[in-house]
This record gives sequence, C-alpha cells and structure tokens, in this order.
Amino acid sequence: MKFTKKIMTMATCAIMLGGIATGNSDISFKNYEGFSTNAVIIDDSPLVKVSSTSNSNFDQRVVQLYAVYSDGTYSYSTGFIVGDNEIASCAHGLYKGGYPEYVNVYVKRCGSSTYDTNYSFKLTYSSEKQNIVVHDNYKTTGDDEYDIGIITTTTDLSALGKFTLNTAYTPNKTTPHTYTVKGYPMEATHTEYQKYQCYSSGDYKSSSNEILRYFASTLGGMSGAPVIYDGKVVAINVGHIDTTATKYNLGTRNISWLNNHIS
Repeated sequence: MKFTKKIMTMATCAIMLGGIATGNSDISFKNYEGFSTNAVIIDDSPLVKVSSTSNSNFDQRVVQLYAVYSDGTYSYSTGFIVGDNEIASCAHGLYKGGYPEYVNVYVKRCGSSTYDTNYSFKLTYSSEKQNIVVHDNYKTTGDDEYDIGIITTTTDLSALGKFTLNTAYTPNKTTPHTYTVKGYPMEATHTEYQKYQCYSSGDYKSSSNEILRYFASTLGGMSGAPVIYDGKVVAINVGHIDTTATKYNLGTRNISWLNNHIS
C-alpha cells in the first residue's frame, strides 16, 4: 500500500489533543472542541459517499450525533444502533470533562435537510436516567481502549434494525481481514461529504487485546463509527495515526462493555 495523501482538520478545530492508549505505542488524535475528529485518507481506501437512502449501500442503522455542551462547544460524531433503544458511539463525542446538555440524533440522514423525523430526536442528558454513559476509565485516562459510550432513548428504534457485536472476534494475522467503516463526515475542507453517510474499507494492520488498527479512510465526524467484519461490529472507530512513516485508523475492541448497557 502507498500512503501519500492525508487530510487533517484544522480550520474548525480550536485545539487538537492527543490521547495515549494504554498497552500500545499509538498516539491518536481527536478534537475535543467542535468536530469529533478522526481524519486520515489513504489512497488505497477510497471514501465512498452514499447520496441516497435508497442506495443499497446506505445503512439506516448508522446515525449522526450532534452533542452540545454547557460552555457552548459542540461535537459531531457517528453512532450506530445496537439495541431497540440504544445507540453506541465513541466516548470523546459524548463527554468533554462532563456530559453534554443534549444530543441531537439524526436517523437516515442524507444531506443537510434530509433525515427521518419519525426516528430522529433530541436527547436531553439526565444524570438520574443515565441516558448518556461513557466508560468510567475514559473519564480519568482518556485512553483509546476506553473510548466508548452509549445513548439510551425512549424512542423505539427496533424497526431500523441493529448491529450484532462480535465480542469474541479474533483478527487473522496470517490472512489479514478487511474492515468496513461507516460514518458521517463533517470535515470543514470537504463539504461535499458533510451530513452524508460515507464508507471505506481497509486491510488489517495490527492489533492488541484492546485496539484494532486498519488501513481505512475516514474524515472528521466519523469517530464512533462501527468497524465491521463479516457483517458484525468488531470495534468502534476512535482515532487515527498520521506520521511520516505511516497512516492508519484505530478502534477500541472493548465492545463487550456495551452489553452491560443494552436492555
């Protein structure tokens, strides 16, 4: 593979911060103020825009999240349906020193003003209801392996379908697997993708017990996207590596944590 093209979000980002993942040498980059950034484009992994909900590649189980915090900052990220009332995502799209005041969930989004009003909703955070939860260890460490969260709503999402989590997945290091990442880019320099569902596929790079690394392309806003192998979710897309030596994305494999929050 060649790694010659890269796209990094800076224009709309106040600060780019790094989180160090425990147990590996990755330093992944995320944006905690504005876009939930996870942007690296790899030439051998084209990012495909799905321009219609009737397209067979459109996945109604993948949603866009827009979280707004009490200090006025916000975050765009991706979520995916894992239960009749539950949506999984990354923690850094749902927690920034505290939970957001509310999250707008856009279902079947396909462009700026096109989404399903029957299923899209605004969720106001409630500490009593615990309707937004992120991994406790993420709050104290910010580590990639704990970068996972979940939203619980009273809206019945069962008609949309849900992803199956493969918590027993083991990467094949002899014959590397290929993964697909589906999400909603909000890259400032690539407005043609904004608020449209996009996907890319890329090969296995390496892994630990907690982290999966892969050569798939993403843009800002695709943090929280499902990483799919053989039709099942095996990780959640949380960060990227962009150095002179290599470029790739990574996801947390700690998806079994979600089972404790799915009814």
